[in-house]
Amino acid sequence: PEYIELMNISPSDAIELTGVSFDAGITYGFPDGFTLAPEERVVIPKSQTAFAATYPTAGIRIAPGEFVGSLSNEGETIALLDQGGVDIRRFRYNDKHPWPESPDGLGYALALIAPLTNPDHSVPSNWRASVLPGGSPGGSDSMPLVGDPNADADGDGRAALLEHAVGQSDADPADGGVLTFGTTTVDGELGNGPEDFFTVSFRRNLAADDVAYLVVVSTDLVTWSPAEAELVASVNNGDGTTTETYRTTIPYDARVRQFMRLEVTQR
Repeated sequence: PEYIELMNISPSDAIELTGVSFDAGITYGFPDGFTLAPEERVVIPKSQTAFAATYPTAGIRIAPGEFVGSLSNEGETIALLDQGGVDIRRFRYNDKHPWPESPDGLGYALALIAPLTNPDHSVPSNWRASVLPGGSPGGSDSMPLVGDPNADADGDGRAALLEHAVGQSDADPADGGVLTFGTTTVDGELGNGPEDFFTVSFRRNLAADDVAYLVVVSTDLVTWSPAEAELVASVNNGDGTTTETYRTTIPYDARVRQFMRLEVTQR
């Protein structure tokens, strides 16, 4: 069943939603006196009956009534307005790369990454598929790293933060490698025929909202550029991870050498 969720990202202040409404994508208006406590979430279902039949509703704040309309699988504009009709948030989501594609038809929810940081909703990289099909209405499915991010308890040479980021365990030295390098051939943008590019792939832990990922490229191992790496594929593995593949934006025969690396940092 379809639902949309709002969250009060203030750590200290309640907000009143009287007169707040959706008028693009779906239609719904909050009743007088409806408030959200600090960091509280509220779920607005398309069908109260279908939602209750699918999800355990205990502990979930569910808005009264139902929204009108349907959330398009192909993407559309969502607009949330204040009592005076001014945009609180207006953005367009999509189901095509670079947006997460598995929420379209595969049962996964489209989840905002690290909502407490107030990310730009219009940027595809600020969204991900839910860890499990159906999402986690009323709560978060993220699982932050606990403990020292620089620890290496299993002695495999990989820090705990890196293993957390790629869905590995710092208690298992036999997890295997992190990066897979390769090449890909695509048509040149200037109509000069097929060109070959380097690629790097890695598993991304969907629950690691506390991690920021960045693929960078260098020609000298000194200066690194994220602008020369492009996300070309994201495949949901069905186990709480996706496999992300990036390629260089410069063909590999255009330079003497190119290097790619993955950087992970805590948010």
